[in-house]
Amino acid sequence: MPRISEDALGGLALHYTVYENRPNNRATVHRATCGYLEMHGGVSSTTPPSGEYHKGFETAEAALNKARSTGREVKICSGCAPPISV
Repeated sequence: MPRISEDALGGLALHYTVYENRPNNRATVHRATCGYLEMHGGVSSTTPPSGEYHKGFETAEAALNKARSTGREVKICSGCAPPISV
């Protein structure tokens, strides 16, 4: 899945989002520009959202801390590969 370049967003690609997926009981850390956020993040034209977005983390570590605080299984998106490990 292609990402939007950092240059095109004026540095916003350095921000991170956590998608909390309720049906699958997991919280996944993504770069804010990750195409999987919409593709697999509960956004669909035929079904309502299945989770919650936690946006605007300036560091991957801050996003990881939020993901851990949900009490769900924590994952790191393999598509956009934020620079952290669980």
